[in-house]
Amino acid sequence: MTNSSDDNSGPSKSLLRFYWHFIAKHKFKFSALMVTATIFAFSQSFTPYLVKLIIDKVVGFKGDPKDIYLVLGTPVTLYIILRLSQSFFMRIEDIIQAYTLPQVNTEIRTKLFNMVQKHSYRFFQETMSGNIAKKTTDMPNSFEKVFLAFHDAVYISLISFLFSIFLLWKTSPVFALFLIGWFVLVVAGTLFFSNRSIIFSKEYAEAKSVTVGDVVDVFRNIITVKMFNHQKYESDYLDKLQKSEVKSAINLEWAMIKVHIFRSSTTSVLIIGMILLLVHGWQQGWVSVGDFAFVSSTCFSISHMIWHVSKQLVIIYKQVGYGQQALDLILQPVEIADIPNAPTLDAPVGKIDFKNVTFYYSPENQIFKSKTITINAKQKVGLVGFSGSGKTTFINLILRFFDPYAGKILIDGQNIKNVSLKSLRNNISVIPQDPGLFDRSILENVKYGRLDATKEDVIKACKQAHCHDIISKLTDGYNTIVGESGSKLSGGQKQRIAIARAILKDAPI
Repeated sequence: MTNSSDDNSGPSKSLLRFYWHFIAKHKFKFSALMVTATIFAFSQSFTPYLVKLIIDKVVGFKGDPKDIYLVLGTPVTLYIILRLSQSFFMRIEDIIQAYTLPQVNTEIRTKLFNMVQKHSYRFFQETMSGNIAKKTTDMPNSFEKVFLAFHDAVYISLISFLFSIFLLWKTSPVFALFLIGWFVLVVAGTLFFSNRSIIFSKEYAEAKSVTVGDVVDVFRNIITVKMFNHQKYESDYLDKLQKSEVKSAINLEWAMIKVHIFRSSTTSVLIIGMILLLVHGWQQGWVSVGDFAFVSSTCFSISHMIWHVSKQLVIIYKQVGYGQQALDLILQPVEIADIPNAPTLDAPVGKIDFKNVTFYYSPENQIFKSKTITINAKQKVGLVGFSGSGKTTFINLILRFFDPYAGKILIDGQNIKNVSLKSLRNNISVIPQDPGLFDRSILENVKYGRLDATKEDVIKACKQAHCHDIISKLTDGYNTIVGESGSKLSGGQKQRIAIARAILKDAPI
């Protein structure tokens, strides 16, 4: 089989690097978001310090109460400016987010969509379409949630902490050192207890994807379910899958509960320790009333931020699990791909040669063994055989949905493994047993054979396929939406539309 480096070699298997690829494309917008977050963090940290200055000036003022505003002018003015700036920049941040995150989400989804389309037919055979679709939509949603959790909680809390340490150091280094020690303990403990959360989040994401894939599969085959009256069986089957999902969710939550217990205990140590230290400092005369207000409010604020961060970590771990799981699936090596600089197939005649072709889906069940056959141009060939004897596989090998394990297939003397897939399939028209119609209009489904075709071209093809009169009698004519897989049409109507599509393509083979 042929492995590709093509488009799947670009994105890294590291989720962070994959995300960074899209962040770098919008680096100025994301930089602006980090600037507004820094301003917010500074404002949040500096506000308690301004309150301290105001309290100390009020407590230390010995003059006429009417003159107090002269003393408080600077800190009060700074406080007002800080609050107004914070509000202003937060609204700027909202605007930047509105023009950035939805755009990045669509770019991620488009990238994944294009990457998935490059996978071989076998990939789609072995992976439920509902599962693939969920992972393709999980990734952009995960990116947005991870970024917002990091931006709104982790980054702001970290910057606030650094500003607070600086201001505490200015007030009294002992408070800064106490807070640094506590912070190091919290971070180390959180990382230790959270280590298994990533594993549990991936397990939970996988279990959830399997459940969603099963629901999609059942609804896609609802006629079969109803035909055999197996609604109860499907409900029980779903219940078994959901039990696995619930178990994974509980494991993840327990991992995070341990983090919360640890964080709650260390926060109590911080608050009690700081209060005792403040009381001691006030007794010794090196802590003012303003210091008491500043240090205590800062500790309460930081402990609240750490609590918020720990809650956001749950979101981050879950979304990282979803994102990495999706990336692992989509970045599987592409099984069928072009060789570097593959030439275009030139098929003026259309002669097909199988030369000692061997192919099997499993080694114990060989479909073809050293198969050699020639189909001349314009020759009409009927493939006859029992179910499973390889009739459809024969066609799929010509289309290079699979590669033979031995031998080669030639079209006009050219090995189809050495020409571009696009040119190969452009030269072949196929009307499959399952017509494969999109939930779009009849016009769009027929035009799929040749996207630049006019409506007149479509009508001509439909007349040749003997379905124009049928279509004309429909209420919306060629604009009729056919439903999922053509569910609104009869089997014969679907087949004729597929024939019209192949006629419109007008391929030489």
